[in-house]
Amino acid sequence: MFNFGEELSTEEVLIKRIDEAGFRPATLYEMLKWADKNWNRKDCVVAFGSSWVDQRGRRFVPFLYGYGSERSLSLGIKV
Repeated sequence: MFNFGEELSTEEVLIKRIDEAGFRPATLYEMLKWADKNWNRKDCVVAFGSSWVDQRGRRFVPFLYGYGSERSLSLGIKV
């Protein structure tokens, strides 16, 4: 998993920064495996290495987000 230490606005910037560091985007499986022991439930974690395309051609990626002591897995649309 890759922590940028700042909020970045576009996926292109995120992927470019990951590539420049010599890594690749995490898959859903990798994100969940990492989150089981490492996630602080405060930061939003996105698995850009996995995606799903709906019938209208929109691409979605899985992400984790937390609130209080709970955590949730959802799909967010790639912009």
